[in-house]
Parts: sequence; structure tokens; C-alpha cells
Amino acid sequence: WGLPFWRERVLLGHNVECGKLRGDGSAGVLISTDKGSKWKAYGHIQTQETWVIENTLVERNDGSLLLLFRTQMGTAFQSLSYDGGKNWKEPSPIPSLNNPDSKAHLTRLNPKGPLAVAFNNHQFMRTNLALALSFDEGESFQHSLSVEASDSHGVMVHYPTIEQVSAL
Repeated sequence: WGLPFWRERVLLGHNVECGKLRGDGSAGVLISTDKGSKWKAYGHIQTQETWVIENTLVERNDGSLLLLFRTQMGTAFQSLSYDGGKNWKEPSPIPSLNNPDSKAHLTRLNPKGPLAVAFNNHQFMRTNLALALSFDEGESFQHSLSVEASDSHGVMVHYPTIEQVSAL
């Protein structure tokens, strides 16, 4: 089992903006090999370009793990692990997935089906909620469905979670 996380130093009693903590945090995964009885933290995933936070995790068909991250760069980033989550590749951008510094959620459809991601398809605003599919295990994503396309001032639709409830 895998549980993605973000860790950062907490400054109690201080009013510090998130941007001033940049570089102090890192992403990773908690891994359980005994169905949740014990967990071990792996990864110290960072990049100099941006924060990589609020990660979402999926296992690819070859057994490797894919993390997708929220960033401040206008696009989502990803990282791969080929050893069960112990070590991670340098995070890199996914040009086909806009990200306005808002959480996205990644899942697999059907047991061996395509990957699906729910995300805000905008570089700066938390609007335009969309779904995209990957038929190549996260190498690329194709925009497939606009769920909410409002650009109304003051209206945000964000922090999506996608879950397949049946194999339709």
C-alpha cells in the first residue's frame, strides 16, 4: 500500500507565508508491505524549480510508481520510482497538464485500464475542472472531458477527487 505525503517544518508561533518555507519541504510516500500494520516513509522529493506538493500516487502496469504533483509553475510535475517507492527520479513537468497551483487527483480506471486525472485545466485560476486520460502509463495525457468550465470571477472549483465506482 502507498500513501503520498508532503512534509515541511512547522514554525509555531510565527506568521510565515508558504512561499518563505519553499525549499524546506519535500514529498514522499508511506509504504506498507503488510496491509497497513506498519508504514515506512520514503522519498525526499524536491526540485529547485518549484514546490512539489499535494501529490497523488498510482502504480503503473509494469509495477513502477508514478507521483503527480501540484506546483507553482502553471503545469503539473511528475516523478517515478522503479523500486517500490524507495527512490524517486527528479520531478519533471507534464506539459499537457495545466496546474494553477491546485491539487489534482490521479487514478487507474479498471484493473489495467488507462490512467485518469481530475485537474484544473488552467495555468493561473482554479477553474475549468477537467478530466484527462493517459493510455501510455502517464507518459502523456489527453484532455478528454470538461467537467466545469466557468471563468466566473470569484468562483473556484478545485481539489477534485476521482474514483471509479464500477467497471462500466
